[in-house]
Amino acid sequence: MSKVGDFYLDRIQNAADSYLHGYPKARLFLAELGTDAGVIGAASIAAH
Repeated sequence: MSKVGDFYLDRIQNAADSYLHGYPKARLFLAELGTDAGVIGAASIAAH
């Protein structure tokens, strides 16, 4: 999914807006860490 983020971001944002109707708008962003996000997160947890 990380490599097609721009393609899906609008669709996911629209679905979230519909699902969260009546709640504050959730702002979704593409991950800045790209495809390494999972590895970096796992290493961070292991380090702590």
